[in-house]
Amino acid sequence: MYEMPSNTTTFVDLVNWTNTITGGLYGNMALITFWFVVFFSMKQYLTRQAFTVASWACMIVSIFMRMMGIVGDMIMFIFIILVGISVVWLSWATD
Repeated sequence: MYEMPSNTTTFVDLVNWTNTITGGLYGNMALITFWFVVFFSMKQYLTRQAFTVASWACMIVSIFMRMMGIVGDMIMFIFIILVGISVVWLSWATD
């Protein structure tokens, strides 16, 4: 069993403790879930625009989460790459 948190005075402490218990997956899954929520909420627009907005939002959030130590470098770089893909997708669109 995992020990109960003894000193979680901030939200970051609580998330880091939860991330430790889940083997580092809590932050990643929260960020991916956030991407899907933003993507589907923006689905009233074109798919490439919804993809771009969701990728941009998650890139910003992932940078902050990386600074707090909640996610690793890999997930942050994945969202940076997704932003690059979305910019190319938007620039090549011929609508």
